[in-house]
Amino acid sequence: TPWRDGLRLGIHCVACCGNLMAGLLAMGMMNVSAMVAVTVAITTERFVPRAARAIGVAAVAAGLLMIGQAASA
Repeated sequence: TPWRDGLRLGIHCVACCGNLMAGLLAMGMMNVSAMVAVTVAITTERFVPRAARAIGVAAVAAGLLMIGQAASA
């Protein structure tokens, strides 16, 4: 039973935070401002579940901005 509970919680964590971790990887794992942004986003999602949609939209917008900057360089 503890194994199943841990596995279930791990899968839930990956499903909730995997996209933000992928964004952190794209921005640079050692970038302190990126770490702070992802930490704030994950904490906000945990305490204010309705904010998850807004955080997702902001993540997509940031990704599109990064793509635009890479294309113009």
